[in-house]
Amino acid sequence: MVSAIDELLQSKPGFYVQDGDAGVTVHLVAGQGNLARMRRLAVFRLGKAGIGLDLAQDAELLVSELVGNAVRACGDGVPLVVEVAMGSDGVQVRVHDPESGELPRRRGTGVGDRQAEGGRGLLLASALAPGWEVALTPVGKQVRCLLPHRPPQSLPQTRSTPGRANANCPTRQVNR
Repeated sequence: MVSAIDELLQSKPGFYVQDGDAGVTVHLVAGQGNLARMRRLAVFRLGKAGIGLDLAQDAELLVSELVGNAVRACGDGVPLVVEVAMGSDGVQVRVHDPESGELPRRRGTGVGDRQAEGGRGLLLASALAPGWEVALTPVGKQVRCLLPHRPPQSLPQTRSTPGRANANCPTRQVNR
């Protein structure tokens, strides 16, 4: 009988898992089932690496937002590469998609705008991972975020003032 953990780590068509000591890389075909599995895998893998639940859940939220942005840019069924890894300075979340012509951009949607149906993902990324960046690659683009380590009992300053974090941390494009 296969355990839930073994099943989570098992590669399947449309979801190829490369598990490492510090994190996981997944080549996936974007779809609701694969996104849900990727979120669970990120939290599990970071927990196994010793990352606290708060930071692992922030990484899960970033994975969800960045994959959602890639699907909006490229369409459902797009091939993506999602990397989640622990580093000395925090948790790295990277999402690579094949669309280099459409770069992520912040919309004017505010946190308190209850009428808006979207537009908060990059504001959220700025609050959680100040200084996120986009790198153009030979086969598309990669959005890179770093969730800095923080003391286990404290909340990041950016959570209470996301507008200020957004204004102070401009996005930069990196060509590599």
